[in-house]
Amino acid sequence: MTETPREPAPDSTSGTSFVDTSRLAERADIDESPASEGASSSHANVSLSNADLPEPKLPPITSVVIDIGDDRVEVFHRDSGPDDQPDNASSDGGVDVPGVNASLAGEQREHSAADAAADPGAADTEPHPEAAPTGRPTYVLVHGLGGSLANWEPLWPFLTEHGRVLALDLAGFGRTSGSNRSAVSDNVDLLAAYLRQLGLSDVVLVGNSMGGMIVAMTAAKHPELVSRLVLVDPVLPLHPQDRPHWSVLVTFSLYMCPPAARRVIPRYAARRGIDRMGVEGVLTVVADPHRVPKWVMRRSVEEVRALAENQDAVPGLVRAANSLVVAAGSPRYRRVLSELRVPVTLVHGECDRLVPVSAARRIAARHPAWTFLEGPGLGHVPIYEAAGWVARCIVGAAAS
Repeated sequence: MTETPREPAPDSTSGTSFVDTSRLAERADIDESPASEGASSSHANVSLSNADLPEPKLPPITSVVIDIGDDRVEVFHRDSGPDDQPDNASSDGGVDVPGVNASLAGEQREHSAADAAADPGAADTEPHPEAAPTGRPTYVLVHGLGGSLANWEPLWPFLTEHGRVLALDLAGFGRTSGSNRSAVSDNVDLLAAYLRQLGLSDVVLVGNSMGGMIVAMTAAKHPELVSRLVLVDPVLPLHPQDRPHWSVLVTFSLYMCPPAARRVIPRYAARRGIDRMGVEGVLTVVADPHRVPKWVMRRSVEEVRALAENQDAVPGLVRAANSLVVAAGSPRYRRVLSELRVPVTLVHGECDRLVPVSAARRIAARHPAWTFLEGPGLGHVPIYEAAGWVARCIVGAAAS
């Protein structure tokens, strides 16, 4: 693979690059025009933009009942089915979406561990997957903290062209009840039981944020179920030099005191307003809101409205967040990542303010067998900003 040396990108995790969510949330009708020419080079590439992405046609949300020990849990999910094909599939195997499916040559950075250690911006390559292996892969998508299966909607038309796609609501999130089972370890068990209930094995597990931690732990505990991992801005062990935004530190400090969190979060939501919380939920996890389609904002508001009717939502969120912080800081999680026996692709947004890209670069340097793909100018949930790019990373991983 040819490598093109380049200067490392400027540090985009400094305070000046953060989105002012309190101001932008007042603009429900977000301007979707490209970023101005004065933006930094890592943010100026409109070929990554999702802004013109049309709202996809999606299969209905259904449920499957699974047994976990003595408990029965109704898990809600979307399943494309093994033969699903998008209506807008192009003849060359892509999906024709203006402004998204353009070539990304020179805009994706792929690093070996040595490259990442020596120069995080050392190589630019374009991930064109090789011919797919015999049989279409099955992609199982796992959302992060406070999310739901709706998080993956922008990705749906891209992935269904290449295989079967399933996305589920974890316990305590979305439509799947179980606030008493929302901890990371509980959802590891739920994910494994879900795969077995559906008769799935050798799947490509894709997890974002907390979902990345959950799929990694699932692959470590049940390697027979997994053919490959794709970790999209996952929760990672942090070094003292890795500095999330101060607001992230404050929020997760609150989660470490569950009684206080259960009191404060509903009051905060009531003061901010449900719709505003839905918009802010997107703005917090993206680097450039101009890349986000308006329908994604609307869907986020709809999901938050539904959660507001669920009295178990806040306890489930707090329990999950508390367990996430404990797990992320434990030696056991570091061992899980070090001892994974399946191929791993790590995809990370350069401007992630929740899990700094420095943490991703560092762990990639420790794991030379991993594939590390860095998204220029993207945030913590790059699916919202650059679904086509993320899909190519996932499909390329499955084909390798």
